[in-house]
Amino acid sequence: MLDDAQWCDPDTLDWLHYLLQANATASLLVLATVRVEETQGEHPLTPFRLALERDDLLHVLNLAPLDAAETATLAAELLGHDLAQAQARLLFESTEGNPLFVVETVRAGIAERETGEPRDGERSLRAEDCDTAAALPPKVRAVIQRRLTLLSPGAQALAEMAAVLGRAFTFAVLAHASGQDDTALVQGLDELWRRRIVREQGADAYDFSHDKIRAVVYADLSPMRRRAVHLHAAEALIAVHQDDLNPVNSEIAAHFEHADRFPQAIAYYRQAASAAQDLYANGEAIRLYEHLLGGKLRGHISSVEACELMLSQGEVWRVTGQWDQAEAANCAAMALAETLGEVALQARSQRALTDVMRLQGQYDEGLAWLTQAQKESVAEFRAGVGSRFRAAVLLAAEPGRQRCGGERKQAVSGVKIG
Repeated sequence: MLDDAQWCDPDTLDWLHYLLQANATASLLVLATVRVEETQGEHPLTPFRLALERDDLLHVLNLAPLDAAETATLAAELLGHDLAQAQARLLFESTEGNPLFVVETVRAGIAERETGEPRDGERSLRAEDCDTAAALPPKVRAVIQRRLTLLSPGAQALAEMAAVLGRAFTFAVLAHASGQDDTALVQGLDELWRRRIVREQGADAYDFSHDKIRAVVYADLSPMRRRAVHLHAAEALIAVHQDDLNPVNSEIAAHFEHADRFPQAIAYYRQAASAAQDLYANGEAIRLYEHLLGGKLRGHISSVEACELMLSQGEVWRVTGQWDQAEAANCAAMALAETLGEVALQARSQRALTDVMRLQGQYDEGLAWLTQAQKESVAEFRAGVGSRFRAAVLLAAEPGRQRCGGERKQAVSGVKIG
């Protein structure tokens, strides 16, 4: 048994070749494992392999990754008990069936429990254990880093750019972002493909052969280099997709954010959120608004812009029927507008609250907000609401008038939020 044959020196391989030919009648089986991605170019194993193939002494078995069931079985053998279904799924998604990754990830989980973590039978693996390169078991990270050290400088630079672009990327975006000429780009991609760092996914698309490889490449970038590459990535996406940026606005925004170009990031996030609303992708719109208002970008957003974002967020909550969240967002926007003295934004907030109350059947509260909105901004009232809104306010203000539920409903219906 010869494990990791790619590490054999030429003398060992020569001796092995002689042994295999010394006695043609002897029954001799040599089982060797090798990482073929580490045997490119002038590696001594290449002529050894070719000689064995010439003499019909070699039979190659290409090992596919484990499937989900096989991954769970291997983990159970290591642990001495079956994984919970959710844990087995997480392990398979994280390791993608790579046996080394499976073994080392499971062992890392055991080590954590033996150093003071609770011995919970349902806890052998956490999601955060698998999310970043920093959480990788040392052996897995060392194996990946060794493969990366074999790359030429040009291929290494392409791998870094590709890692910033994400698990999957296109030739066009990579070419624009890398700045390499066509010859260098093709040579670099070919090297990454031969060393099984990336895979082809069609005529113009690629992805990393394992997401852990991408994670290690990305983690090994210095902060300064990472910001620069993210900026190149954002600019490349804009250039390649200039005819229609909507599908990539969110990606562009994220790259600008990681490049510390916050005004550009905010602008593209807002465009992405607006496009998501137009497509009724309300979950994505909510995620983007929450990222803008709740993350580090909030410190780079003006108070007026924050108020506008809250109103947009409230509109998404309203459309999706989540009244409490819609009311909270609009109330927050109104409070901020009052602090700023922005009368038009106050009126917008109050009209938004009117609509939320109307949809919940709370017509008296809706009329109260409607009246307040009219008082706050007569100009906004005249320009944007129209005769039905005016009639509603008059109805609300008429002294001594007893209004039935139907009249209240009619009074606040048809109000345009804008």
